[in-house]
Amino acid sequence: MRLFLPQKYGGAVEAGAPEFIDLLTSENKDLQLRLGGGIMWLDATWRESYGQSYLQCAPEQRAEILDLIAFRKNSNRYPRLGACIEFFLTLRKYTADGFFTSEIGIKYLGYIGNTYLKEFPGCPPYRKPSADLGSLQKQGATICNRARLEVRPGLGWLPSDGLLFHNQIREE
Repeated sequence: MRLFLPQKYGGAVEAGAPEFIDLLTSENKDLQLRLGGGIMWLDATWRESYGQSYLQCAPEQRAEILDLIAFRKNSNRYPRLGACIEFFLTLRKYTADGFFTSEIGIKYLGYIGNTYLKEFPGCPPYRKPSADLGSLQKQGATICNRARLEVRPGLGWLPSDGLLFHNQIREE
């Protein structure tokens, strides 16, 4: 499992996601404990499993453990990984937040901001959801009435207005 973000304009590192996470962590003791504890667990796990640190491991060895903690469904098969899975989800969320709130992420979304319009052309036409909302509910998503969704390769389900919301689907 890899956290794939769009590369057209640059990735998460170029967007400053690590600095974004560092800033948030520097101001939040709970986040420091959650992320710091997760990183310590990962390092200890790699050293125990492979006798070396994450950076010294082969890509296949790195992926093996990350694939286990990248999905909530694995907490059913491996209950002891629950906290580690939450760590990874938190890190993924903040990476996506850092990317999509950066200049690079905003360019990717095509967001032009609040601009002056001489004439308002009206709202875009309503599009039916392209997602099977029942399957999203089974995955734990909160479904609101008249949700608009679309699929973007490598990103999963996003509201079709281009805004990214975590663990929820925006109500119209």
